[in-house]
Amino acid sequence: MFVIGLGVSYKTIIATVIITISMVLFIVQTKSIEKAILGDSDAVVLMCLLFIISMFVFQVSKEYISSFVSPVSAFALMSAMLLSPKIGMMYAVFLSLFVAFLNDM
Repeated sequence: MFVIGLGVSYKTIIATVIITISMVLFIVQTKSIEKAILGDSDAVVLMCLLFIISMFVFQVSKEYISSFVSPVSAFALMSAMLLSPKIGMMYAVFLSLFVAFLNDM
């Protein structure tokens, strides 16, 4: 039920490349600007936990409610308030791309 079904098509390949590039940019931006956050293990665990919970919520909302009810801004706002506004901005872009990929848009 909570498995992402991937088929090989041009759309899937392009989406995978875009998500991979955005992940690399997110990591590079975090390593270069927010060095203090990567040094704090609690902040790294919080980023990973926010991502895992957001993916679970996105899958549940897609399955049971609607694919248009995805609280992307809620998780981006949480990361901006708890970690850093710059990370919250990159997190919003990354989650938006990932949700579009999950919803086959």
